[in-house]
Amino acid sequence: MSGKKKTIILIIVFVVVMAGAFFGYSYLSKRYSPKEDTSETQMIAAPDFTVYNADGEPVKLSDFKGSPVVLNFWATWCTACKSGLVAYNKIYDKYKDRVNFMMINMTDGARDTVDGAKAFAESMGYKFPVYFDTEYNAAMVWGISSIPVSVFINADGFVTNGYIGALSEAQVEECIQKMLGE
Repeated sequence: MSGKKKTIILIIVFVVVMAGAFFGYSYLSKRYSPKEDTSETQMIAAPDFTVYNADGEPVKLSDFKGSPVVLNFWATWCTACKSGLVAYNKIYDKYKDRVNFMMINMTDGARDTVDGAKAFAESMGYKFPVYFDTEYNAAMVWGISSIPVSVFINADGFVTNGYIGALSEAQVEECIQKMLGE
């Protein structure tokens, strides 16, 4: 086949593909109607996971069913995590009787160990409970790919807010109040 014939065939194929794409787009555009924005009314159910407390006992998110929960994924080597933990420590005393705090250390066994994270939390004077994701169960369930991550779950088990990055004390309080419906 000569070069001219190949070029003509390629042009014809290109025109047919483009025409098909145009008519397909036009057809689908007429049939598509965007759904009403229900982001305020539809909430996501919080998926369950297992982490370990300071005594090495398994703890599930579902153990706190019926109570609001704050999740915070962090590590001792993460500078942003450390600044966020300061805000949580300040807020903890105010809400600890109404909200469960699950401060989840991303315990990889290398950069963060259970003993190292415990020593860090103790040296900083943190009062909130620290949990250890030694098997990365929580991280996988929640799709955690960067930290810190904070998730606020209401008493019905639905996520009310979620953030990547460190939160200030005012932001944490605002999210807790929303979670509590205040």
